[in-house]
Amino acid sequence: MEGTGFAMPPNQEAEGGPVGDLPKIGRRCFVGNLAWSTSWQDLKDHFRDAGTVVYCNVTREPSGRSKGWGIVEFEKPEEVHRVSARIHAPPPWIA
Repeated sequence: MEGTGFAMPPNQEAEGGPVGDLPKIGRRCFVGNLAWSTSWQDLKDHFRDAGTVVYCNVTREPSGRSKGWGIVEFEKPEEVHRVSARIHAPPPWIA
């Protein structure tokens, strides 16, 4: 997967309603630079090892074509921090 962009988005309502009454701030992350062929299921599978993914979406044009970015929401804020630390950490071969 080509997604390397990462930022904390503003609080947004998930499709299908909120997950319980928990606030989404700190539990969602923006993932950019996705391959056009990336589906929401691909994105969810990619982030599954970081924690419990409760919502995932790859935005699409009205034509159905991917816009190249998506949102992943985790159950706990700590899981978002874990992902961010992995993505922004230097590769292990760089001392």
